Amino acid sequence: MDEDPRPTIVIVDDDSTNLKILEKLLGEEGYEVLTFPNGQAALDHLQVERPDLVIADWEMPELSGIDLCRRIRSDSHLDTLYVLLLTSNTETADMVVGLEAGADDYIGKPFKRQELLARVRAGLRIGQMQRKITQRAAVEAQRDRLQKALEALQQVLSMVGHELRTPLASIRALSEFHLTAQIPGDDEMLDFAKTINFEVVKMSEMVNNMLDLISLESGQHGWHWEAIDLSRLCQQAVDQICNCVDPDQVTVTCDVSPIDLSLQGDARSIRRLLDNLLTNAATHTHDGVISVVARPTRIGDESAIAVTVSDTGEGIADHLLERLGQSFALSAGFYGSNYIQGSGFGLALCRLIADAHGGKISVTSEEYVGTTFTVTLKAELAEPEKARAVIKVLGGGNDSGQDTRR
Repeated sequence: MDEDPRPTIVIVDDDSTNLKILEKLLGEEGYEVLTFPNGQAALDHLQVERPDLVIADWEMPELSGIDLCRRIRSDSHLDTLYVLLLTSNTETADMVVGLEAGADDYIGKPFKRQELLARVRAGLRIGQMQRKITQRAAVEAQRDRLQKALEALQQVLSMVGHELRTPLASIRALSEFHLTAQIPGDDEMLDFAKTINFEVVKMSEMVNNMLDLISLESGQHGWHWEAIDLSRLCQQAVDQICNCVDPDQVTVTCDVSPIDLSLQGDARSIRRLLDNLLTNAATHTHDGVISVVARPTRIGDESAIAVTVSDTGEGIADHLLERLGQSFALSAGFYGSNYIQGSGFGLALCRLIADAHGGKISVTSEEYVGTTFTVTLKAELAEPEKARAVIKVLGGGNDSGQDTRR
């Protein structure tokens, strides 16, 4: 570990004897000492490099100690600099003039060694505290600016999201109607209709995820807690994703056991979680199997439910796993080598929903083999737990029981 740098003290005095005495005295105490014969020379240096403390003689040509104090206090880059005034004017009225000019303390001439060193040490301590206060204030001001920027961004995203939600819902409904109205045997048009529907579903889900993520992270999300029939909810999610895959290439299965498996929670949010994970699976599984499995389990001493969404798709590269769940990071492009840019809203939202249901979400994956997301939720939670605000890492590694909320 690097040692703290020696405090730097600037001494300003037109008396060369005083300069030498002070330089020797303070140098022996381990301070870095810079000397200047007049106030203007010292001020020119202060504009370039700020010391920890200034000791200035009251009476000097060109720029007196009093005038130097005033110039320092008028400079926003130097105004917190600790200044010790060296003077033979020890009358109260004179001291008031010096302090009002901006001096923090004074030493009478001729000075006593121990008194000078004590006042220097005190000045350095005060200066250090002042710098910490200033730095803290700057950090808090920056944090406030960032918070305001975030709030403004949330408002813009919310406004844009609401404006997009209605037309996307209409397009989605029309595309689903078009699918059901296709003439048998027109395979090419059916493929076009499926592609349109799938892309509209993805766009709609992205907008809905964005709006839900904003409401969750702002703490304004309205939860509707109730008993959830998990078998029914999972089957509905599977039925919807079946419209987005080629049934000749991809098989989608749902296995909830026991059949009456249920939990206390927000049905709409759990459905959103399932939809997001299934949409990811459908996007990156062009042939094979997508499966949803739900089973009772435990979280500590509490009953819980584990839901897994697995696919035999492209898988996720190890170096991309750690970035899952980051809003505005690549999402769909994490799978395989397609690198399709996505918002990351979906997996970030899944994380928040799992948090609110007292659970966790983890992922295991192998490239060209498949991916499994495991969501564990408390079954008898009376009310939502507070969801964590900022999503950095959703999961990684090959331990499917890994708690990714760390």
